[in-house]
Amino acid sequence: MRTSIKYAVLSLTICLIACGCSLFKGNDAGVEKPDGLATIAILPAGIEINKFVMDKDYSNCQDVVCLASLIDGAAPYYINSGANDILFCDFKSKASSQSFSVEIYKTNFISDARTFFDNATSVNASPLDGIGKAARLDEGLIGTYRIEAYKKNYFVRITTSSKDETMKDEIVKFAKEVVSKFP
Repeated sequence: MRTSIKYAVLSLTICLIACGCSLFKGNDAGVEKPDGLATIAILPAGIEINKFVMDKDYSNCQDVVCLASLIDGAAPYYINSGANDILFCDFKSKASSQSFSVEIYKTNFISDARTFFDNATSVNASPLDGIGKAARLDEGLIGTYRIEAYKKNYFVRITTSSKDETMKDEIVKFAKEVVSKFP
């Protein structure tokens, strides 16, 4: 009889802990949770932005298994930190061999997108105005430029295929257009 009571108390305790953990993450300090669009609805395959066309070969992930097939070691970090819809795609220039790689992370909460932005490492970054809530251009990478930005519950990372002054101007214009599509 005492053993069954111990198991009942243990089961109830585990249930309460699990519910408490779910409630704690769901509260997010009272911050509004915007629904937003699915990442693929923001950038549908074949869309053209500033003379760059999205490659029809893209990946759209909603779980750690799919994401791990693309970025391996960091997948649990993004999923466990609130990413719930991730788009990986490439945009290629219609006139040259230039291209951009785009990653968009739709998160559960605005604070999750801000955390991804704050925790991203940069070599030599400078802030950019007019792109989302916050953005930066990293010029310290070898052979490439990278822009990271967030707006509402979306975090975006855009990387160039080459590094020259033309690509620097192009990535800034391109990033403004992409981020402006976030709801």
